Amino acid sequence: SRYSFDAIDGVVRDMKAAGRNVKYQLLAFGHMYPHSAGIQTAEGKEKRVAQTALWKNSKAKVVVHGTTFDASTNARIVEEDGMLKHNMYGSPEWGRGAIDEKHVKKFMAFLKYLIPDEDDRSYFIETIAAKAQDMSFRGTAIVMVGKQQGIGRSTLADMLMELLGNPNCTTVELGNMLGDSEFNEWREKCFVVVEEARAAQ
Repeated sequence: SRYSFDAIDGVVRDMKAAGRNVKYQLLAFGHMYPHSAGIQTAEGKEKRVAQTALWKNSKAKVVVHGTTFDASTNARIVEEDGMLKHNMYGSPEWGRGAIDEKHVKKFMAFLKYLIPDEDDRSYFIETIAAKAQDMSFRGTAIVMVGKQQGIGRSTLADMLMELLGNPNCTTVELGNMLGDSEFNEWREKCFVVVEEARAAQ
């Protein structure tokens, strides 16, 4: 019940791991469970079979066909195009416990420093709030311009990635986003940070 077999990547995926991308090659999976179990053959004789062999041949084994990123649900396995897929999205680990108002005030003061214009700041806050409440909300791109280095943009990005869950976010160079790069995993993420975009022009 813990593992699924990914028929596309040929790996065993851990559906209960805290990280959504925990996977094992079949050989490594066999080393994790080296013990055998006794079964009865059709002739009524007892036979020792490796636990992983029993799992591989089980009709109850969950088989997925690759991965997807569905931020509309926290389910580990989702159906897409008529096939089961391993969902790489995971809800952020927050929302438990009391809110310390002094942390909120400090964050709002930091935003006021970074985004002095009240209308721009309000739009920014509403966009992030909408994303935090519904991670499938695509929203619009937010461009943050600063004339000098070290004003806190990277710090804000780190805060937002922590808020939205680091596995759901990524950092990408502008050239990889706009160019012909084959690495486009960033498109599946809920939040993408592009640093030094102006310097890449």
